[in-house]
Amino acid sequence: MTIFKHQPVLIVTIESDTWAKARNAAGEELYVPRIYLKFHGVVSSVSTGVSLVEAFRVWREQVDGVLADARDLGKTRKELQADKKEKRVAEEKGGGKGKIKMKTWVEFETFPFLPKDVCTCGEPQCVSRKSETGLGACRHDVERLLRGGVEGAYSAKWLKEESLKWHPDRWEKILDQDFRAEGKKIVTEMFVILKMLEQEKMEAEREFDKVRGT
Repeated sequence: MTIFKHQPVLIVTIESDTWAKARNAAGEELYVPRIYLKFHGVVSSVSTGVSLVEAFRVWREQVDGVLADARDLGKTRKELQADKKEKRVAEEKGGGKGKIKMKTWVEFETFPFLPKDVCTCGEPQCVSRKSETGLGACRHDVERLLRGGVEGAYSAKWLKEESLKWHPDRWEKILDQDFRAEGKKIVTEMFVILKMLEQEKMEAEREFDKVRGT
C-alpha cells in the first residue's frame, strides 16, 4: 500500500505521538508518521508514557459508575418525595428489608474529570482556556483520550452516543446543590466538545465516502 502526497485518508487510530494508522479509499491500512499527515482538528501533544486505552477504561468506569448511581438516586428521590414517612420508618428499623439505601450526590471530589496525564495539549490558546475553565481539558485532550481509548470504534455514531451521557439536563438532576452551578458549566463544556468532535468526524466520514465513490 502506498499513500501519495495530498491524498485524503481516514485516520483509524492515533497510535502514539509519532505514528497513526491511516486507511485509503480502497480500504487499505498503513502506519504513517504523523509528521506526514495534515490533521483537521487534531493536535499532537508531548508523550506522557500513559496508556490511553487504560486511561480511558478507568475514566469510563468512573463516568458509568456515577451515572449508574444516578439512576438509583433518581428513583430514591421520587420514592422519598412520595412517602417521607416510609423513609423514617425504614431508617428506624436499622438495616431491615424495608430500608432505603441513599446514594451520594455528585460533588467536586467525586466528579469524573478527565485524567490529568492525558490533558497535555500545549497549544497556547488551549493552555489559556484550560486555566480559565473548570473542565481542565481542551478539545484536543478529549479527542486524544477518546481516539486512543476506543481505537477503531471512534466514529461520528459513537461520539453521538457518548455525548448523550454528557447532556447537561441529565447531570443537573444528580449534581450536589453546592456544586450544581459549577458542575453544570463543566458538563456543558464537555458536551459542547463532544458535539464538535461528532460534527467534524461526520464531515470527515462523508468526505471519505465521496473519495471512495460510495
